[in-house]
Amino acid sequence: MPTRLEQFLSHLDDLSGGIEPRFFPIEKGHPGLPGVTAIVYDNLPECGMITGFTYGISLANHPLWRFGRPELCISVKSNDVRCRWPSRTSERANGETRSKSATRSTSARGSLLTPT
Repeated sequence: MPTRLEQFLSHLDDLSGGIEPRFFPIEKGHPGLPGVTAIVYDNLPECGMITGFTYGISLANHPLWRFGRPELCISVKSNDVRCRWPSRTSERANGETRSKSATRSTSARGSLLTPT
């Protein structure tokens, strides 16, 4: 049986058409919580753009995450790898923002990930 990470990467492979990503582990800022990695795709969804995903947020436990577990995604018109900032931001806020702030999903549903 594939691990959660293998399943996630397989899903990203399907979405990206098999484009090889780059991986950037983010320095862990909170002991006892899982680390976050930025997964970055160049020229996706089109040439001159960069798309980054987090992996690691969903490994934490939160009592309100009963029907799914969040990760972040951002696409910007840039070739600058610093677009991995959602991973850095989520790692810095790990354990605090997840339970205190209202983070909205960027999906069409716009559902709350964690309510205030």
